[in-house]
Amino acid sequence: MNAEQLSKAALKRYRALKTSKGRREAGLFLAEGVRLCEEAFEAHAPVRELLCTEEVTQNPRGQALLAKADSAGVRIRCVDARSFAQVADTQHSQGVVAVVEMPGWPERPRWASGLTLGVDNVRDPGNLGTVWRSAAWFGVERLLLSRGCVDPHNPKVVRASMGGLFYVPAGVGIDLEEQVAAVQAHGGSVLVAAADGEQEDWPADVREPILLVVGGEAEGVSEAVQKQADHRVRIRRWGAGESLNVAVATSILLANWRRWRDRD
Repeated sequence: MNAEQLSKAALKRYRALKTSKGRREAGLFLAEGVRLCEEAFEAHAPVRELLCTEEVTQNPRGQALLAKADSAGVRIRCVDARSFAQVADTQHSQGVVAVVEMPGWPERPRWASGLTLGVDNVRDPGNLGTVWRSAAWFGVERLLLSRGCVDPHNPKVVRASMGGLFYVPAGVGIDLEEQVAAVQAHGGSVLVAAADGEQEDWPADVREPILLVVGGEAEGVSEAVQKQADHRVRIRRWGAGESLNVAVATSILLANWRRWRDRD
């Protein structure tokens, strides 16, 4: 497969996908890296194109990825290294990027797990992506992202999710106070993560459906949502430190939830 040099118009079109405005206008986003592209095909995400360098076509893992793209009817463009460097978002790229239709995640939950994860004002893309990765690992039904969250199609979010966004659907720009009321109206429980929460571990009297809300490190979960919640939970500290990274805290809470759910 011979590498082509992208035209100025093509470069402008692909590079626009690294901006929020460009993604919205095109309805597309970029998923960069071999692992991420593999996950996209594994999850049957709506991949429109696959861009790669000639180097990728010459190694076994890259060839297997291209075979998956070909069997899925996805257009493959092998481009020269200079062109690819202008499309890639990372400094040391693996030489492959998928162009995916937005939103990229499934329309419906893949797992009937009984838990929805609310994410309140998490602005760091690495943190949101890692939260998404944990949500997929523990089988969370869906994410609800508040209006204050970072753009979920930000390239750093997509990479940090390690494919998690291809498996767990998300609502974007959600009013979490409304969601709290809706869960409680259906007889479910709402938990919020709080450093000064009254309860440790996972409360025994939680009822499904469950909404667990986590917040950004600076402000945490909004006061209004905390007041509405049924439980404010904290993670026990045995050593030193003021707080945990939101992605780390989320993983611990989800592990606690799974142990509670599988207790029988």
